[in-house]
Amino acid sequence: ISDLEFRIRNLSRNVYAKKAEGEKNTSAVNSQNSESEVPSRNRIRIPYACTQPM
Repeated sequence: ISDLEFRIRNLSRNVYAKKAEGEKNTSAVNSQNSESEVPSRNRIRIPYACTQPM
């Protein structure tokens, strides 16, 4: 296995771990805000700057 291939595998493993961790966190947040029953996958995250008037 080449060094580059090894790095790529490590990177993708980190990405999946972060993704799983993020989903865990959003589900914990969602259980607290029971009023917003939109699944985190369907919720659109709007950057703060986009919500400000020009």
